[in-house]
Amino acid sequence: METFDFSEVPYSFGVCAANTCPKASVCLRHIALEHAPVKYLFYPL
Repeated sequence: METFDFSEVPYSFGVCAANTCPKASVCLRHIALEHAPVKYLFYPL
């Protein structure tokens, strides 16, 4: 898998926390949340 650079994700890009979704492993919104830094308390969902 290629390296994911979270710095390229716009701050207002909605992320997804649905771990049980069958598409989670290929969903950009879910992958973005997995690579999100801990420095923010909340991310747009």
